[in-house]
Amino acid sequence: MTNFLIIVTLLLNITFLGNDETLKNEAIDAFYKKKFDYSIKLFKELGHKTNDPNTRVFAESCLGHIYAKEKLDIHQGIYHLRRGESIISETGTEFNKNHLIIYNFLGTSYEKLGLIDSAEYYFKKGTRLYQKHKSKTVIKNSIINNHGLLFVRKQEYHLAKEIFDYFNLNTSNNDYTHLSNYLMINWIHRSPLCHPFHSYCAKNSHAIV
Repeated sequence: MTNFLIIVTLLLNITFLGNDETLKNEAIDAFYKKKFDYSIKLFKELGHKTNDPNTRVFAESCLGHIYAKEKLDIHQGIYHLRRGESIISETGTEFNKNHLIIYNFLGTSYEKLGLIDSAEYYFKKGTRLYQKHKSKTVIKNSIINNHGLLFVRKQEYHLAKEIFDYFNLNTSNNDYTHLSNYLMINWIHRSPLCHPFHSYCAKNSHAIV
């Protein structure tokens, strides 16, 4: 009887995972076709139906992105991103790139609202997570870049330089955006020029969202 129950449980889990994948792919396809309302509906359905916490985190991160970036509803985007963060905390899900994506989107969303302390909190949280798991991720390290840029915009150049220096020394994934910001902050740090130019650089540095 026990073996029978185990087999039934495994079959049910396989069925749920198969349904998750179908719904997930349909939601992603709707997003790429710019059918954002339909994509939102599907991601909400995915988050509600799935038994897998990582899939729930993925659904909430996608909803956060669509609301904040495509629908321009930053507050609703933050609501879903915070839900994703809660799932990570409550379930202790194993690290994956969606954790970094959530912290990065929360940081950029709060920064757009002018809530700099909240933005810094999430960038810092994501940066620490990246440092802990950098060997497990090959995604572009946008949260490190955006964390550094926050300090550039605050004109705290020594802190920005520490972050960009760390990033430059600890990754081989140096794209154009990161390298341009890395060169900029090192030039500012050495430059005797007046602060108005520094303010110009702070406004024209390149974020990665």
